Amino acid sequence: MITRLLVFFCLLALPGALSAQENNVRDSLLVRLGTTTGHNEERMEVLNALAKTTFGNLEECRKYAEDLLAEAEHQNNGYYKCQAYLSQLLVAYNSYKADEVQRIAAILVGLSRQEKLYDIMFKAWRCSIDFMILSQDFERNEKEAKRMLGEAERLSNAAGILEASQALSNLYRATYRKEQAVEVLEDVLPLAYQHGDLATIMNIWQQLLFVYPEINEGPKWIEALRSFEAYIYNLPDNGYRTELPMLLILYASYVDYYTQNEDWERARAALAKGEGFYPEVNSPLYQIIFDRKACGYYCGTQQYEKALGKIDKALASVKALSSEQDYYGIFPLKAFILYKLGRYAEAADHYRESIVYNDHLQTGAIGKQYEELKRNFNSDQQQLEAARFRFSLQLYMLILLILALLVVGGFIFYVFRSHRALRRGEAEMRVVTRRMELANEAKNRFLSNVSTTIRGPLNAVVEGSMRLASHQAGSRSEQQRLTQDIRRMSADLLKVINDILDLSRLEAGMMKFDMRDTEVSSLLAGAASVAETSANRIEIRPEYPDNTLFMADLDAARLQQVFETLLLPPKTRSVILVTVREADKVLHIRVAGSALAQGQPPQDIVIRNEINRMLVTRFGGSYTISEEAGVGLINLTIPIREVIRV
Repeated sequence: MITRLLVFFCLLALPGALSAQENNVRDSLLVRLGTTTGHNEERMEVLNALAKTTFGNLEECRKYAEDLLAEAEHQNNGYYKCQAYLSQLLVAYNSYKADEVQRIAAILVGLSRQEKLYDIMFKAWRCSIDFMILSQDFERNEKEAKRMLGEAERLSNAAGILEASQALSNLYRATYRKEQAVEVLEDVLPLAYQHGDLATIMNIWQQLLFVYPEINEGPKWIEALRSFEAYIYNLPDNGYRTELPMLLILYASYVDYYTQNEDWERARAALAKGEGFYPEVNSPLYQIIFDRKACGYYCGTQQYEKALGKIDKALASVKALSSEQDYYGIFPLKAFILYKLGRYAEAADHYRESIVYNDHLQTGAIGKQYEELKRNFNSDQQQLEAARFRFSLQLYMLILLILALLVVGGFIFYVFRSHRALRRGEAEMRVVTRRMELANEAKNRFLSNVSTTIRGPLNAVVEGSMRLASHQAGSRSEQQRLTQDIRRMSADLLKVINDILDLSRLEAGMMKFDMRDTEVSSLLAGAASVAETSANRIEIRPEYPDNTLFMADLDAARLQQVFETLLLPPKTRSVILVTVREADKVLHIRVAGSALAQGQPPQDIVIRNEINRMLVTRFGGSYTISEEAGVGLINLTIPIREVIRV
């Protein structure tokens, strides 16, 4: 139980009491701060260093972070704004303030993406993901962690890969997939040594020390303990005692290992070493872990009075952290100790309270997860069946083409004309018949254009495959060219079919959306960075103050998809100009030079524009295509829930 607390709330920093060296560093920084006059970068640098140096005292760290944010806003410095928000986030994270964590993380993700400070962006993103575990929103947590990992890999950002991997390991542990957690941690440990900071390396080791005994990996456990011990004692002296909390965890794990193996002499020696570091660690979470393992040793050696003292101390610390689940989770152990001391009535009371609370907790959690799984299963089943049906329909249309169009068109025309003739008079029937004719003609044109769009790459694939199969392609270079052409045409064909399927889902109202609070301008900036090449430039002209964040309730992945298709350049060299302005909590985006704004676009462009229009409309916005001075323009609007000036 207590291990869960530590995993979730002490990973991003390593708080501890300020050492004498750290106090000296702080004092020298304060002297330097007093000598700075006016508003300059040196003042922000000193305040940032003070916030990091004083993290062992969360309230003091919070004060310096607030001063840094005020100074950075006064000087309009995006880098130090991010540093200030990061320190505030770490304080909230290690203070177990869920609402504050989510609020600060949302602002920091948008701001750091805007400033291209991706290491900070991924750290803030991970904070938000970790707190989803506590709300037992496991499915959304896993999707978000994998989305974070995908973006980190796309940006080739090692820090982001490390943060996302640790978030995934936390999820796997919380959902009892502990072997997967170990696999993820072992895979990223070499990357942490190459590119990670001290806190990241220690966090990964810490998680491994907790999960190895949970999967009965005794040899790996003791090997990890010895490797971690060697790593800590080989750290250079940099004036900070960041290793103190981890030394306490290290010897707590040694005590646990030797206790489980009944090696009482080595367990006692490890306990004595840990007790030597205990007073210097000003972190209840780490002290709780040590007290819990010490209690296990005293129980194993039948020193039940000492065990009771340790468990009472751990209970007091857990209660101070307002962790009700972990508080009652320790009750069975205290009940056992009381039983061994002959205090049977007290033992029975603790057992009873623990059972009642656990039944309540498990019933609620299981019910919540069951309903969530049921909803997701039903939704996925419906979408799967719809996708299968529509894919089969597209294949059937592809094979039959003209015959299917004629039969379906004639049948629809006949049914609608007969139905209208029965219910209306002759005059009304003529009007309705004409409308149906026009609709049928439009549908026939659409299907004909689709069939033409599909037939071209399909014929190329079939012809190239037949040439390869009949060995008509003579030289190796010609065979390679044909293979490349087949792959390219197959990809084009698959893209058209996927777009048709997306359009069908949208028209049927069966597309699933993940609506949440999202910062819009950072999505646009991210799409621009993906689409920009040496031959085609993308210029974004915002008509609002710098460092403005636009928060909206929408599906971030779908809107990112719209932005990326909007910024597709023509096949020639070009500059895509994007103008962005904000008015009445509506974000207006105007794109000039996009390939989607051609005068006579092919059918695949028509389909993509229709998909974009329906997606933006779903989010409450608008999507139109126009022409001005011979230039194709795309205008879209996105309603904004909140505008934040940072």
